Amino acid sequence: MSIEILEPGLLTLVVDGGRFGYRRLGIPPSDAMDLYAYEMAIILTNSRIERAVLEINVIGPTVRFNQGCIIAITGAECAPKVDGKPVLMWHNLLVRKGSVLRFEPIAEGCRAYLAFRGGIDVPEVLGSRSTFLPAGIGGHEGRALKAGDILPIDCHHLSSGDYSGGCITPSAIPTYGSEHVIRAIRGPQDECFAQSAIQLFFESTYTVTPRSDRTGYRLEGPSIETKAGRDIISQGTVPGAIQITGEGKPLVIMRDGPTVGGYAKIATVISGDINKLAQAKPGDSVRFEEIALSDAYNLIR
Repeated sequence: MSIEILEPGLLTLVVDGGRFGYRRLGIPPSDAMDLYAYEMAIILTNSRIERAVLEINVIGPTVRFNQGCIIAITGAECAPKVDGKPVLMWHNLLVRKGSVLRFEPIAEGCRAYLAFRGGIDVPEVLGSRSTFLPAGIGGHEGRALKAGDILPIDCHHLSSGDYSGGCITPSAIPTYGSEHVIRAIRGPQDECFAQSAIQLFFESTYTVTPRSDRTGYRLEGPSIETKAGRDIISQGTVPGAIQITGEGKPLVIMRDGPTVGGYAKIATVISGDINKLAQAKPGDSVRFEEIALSDAYNLIR
């Protein structure tokens, strides 16, 4: 079966759980920006965790189904409608052949996920179907979707008997809003900053700038000074690393971020809160809350 993209939306990408083992070659994971919403969509469609989905950014696509399919939509509220009728998010849904799915622009949050039972069947590149835009690999021809694209879905013909319904319990559904508190641990180069600079960083409120994307989130707010210049010998970075740029502004590395960097890193966002930060859009406010490494481990558990 397949789906057809009638309208592409602002930035709609094919993503999955990411490609790993290639950072030494300069290739980041490029996994779903909000892994929690991605995994919940996968669970709802009863698919394997590595299956590919659509990542919707602010303005969603218009999609026509060329065969019946079980789908799920998670993440930021985007008021989906099938054939003009509202449907629920965080539920699985049976969509029939010829149906058209549309979305309203996202008001709070930034990203939503559209999953299909069986997943999007595009070729794997280095073990993943995720789109890595800077290199033009993965996904559908290594690019954002455009009108007229046809995406194969690895799903056999479905009948109404294949659909049993299901949803995520309300207590497990996040709320997004426009003010985001993101937990972070110090370092790994916190010794490059005076205690007063670290205190200023954790006490300040920053604004997400329009220059933010899957590579990194650039934040505007109070400038952070280092003891002896912001440049360091380039070394490995990970998603969540908070670099202080030459202008003294925080730059948070995200899923498509560089694998090495030469700016001192004042702190690192904990793994689970990268999902929260991924739901911040330009104009939203961000404040960082310091936690201990042991507390970060407990949150993972």
